[in-house]
Amino acid sequence: MAEEGDAVHKGQVLARLRSEEKSLLLEQARVKAENAHSAFVRGKNIYEKKLLSANEFEKLDYQYKLAQADLEVAKYNLSETAIRAPFGGTVTARMAEIGKTVHPSEVLFRVAELRPLKAYIYLPERDARFVRAAQKLSVSLDADLGVSLHGRVVVVSPAVDTAT
Repeated sequence: MAEEGDAVHKGQVLARLRSEEKSLLLEQARVKAENAHSAFVRGKNIYEKKLLSANEFEKLDYQYKLAQADLEVAKYNLSETAIRAPFGGTVTARMAEIGKTVHPSEVLFRVAELRPLKAYIYLPERDARFVRAAQKLSVSLDADLGVSLHGRVVVVSPAVDTAT
């Protein structure tokens, strides 16, 4: 299971739901599809020798196609037991717990793309007049005084926030 701080790529499995039953259903569908394929091949050979009616051959063809479709459904159902990263980034929060029952709309992980890192900075009106788009800047964090982040201004909002 993915942990907070893990770097993940798009599609990477973050966690798996219980899948024993889905795995067994996939194996069952695989065996049925192999059996239907064998019956279809045998039936085709017999049909080509005019020893099998067209109706019986169509039934074998139908059963084979149905078994293939069931196999695809079983593969899909098993794939749905994997919780995957929607895009590459960093796991910033993990709410999932092993053994916990989850619901379809429940948030299990938060993944953020931290590069490029975007910061929304609010300045008093008296200081905002000195800031221009494309201007280089340096930001220091209160949490880590030794770290200075460098970047550039992308957008300067024309609206003034009266609360700042």
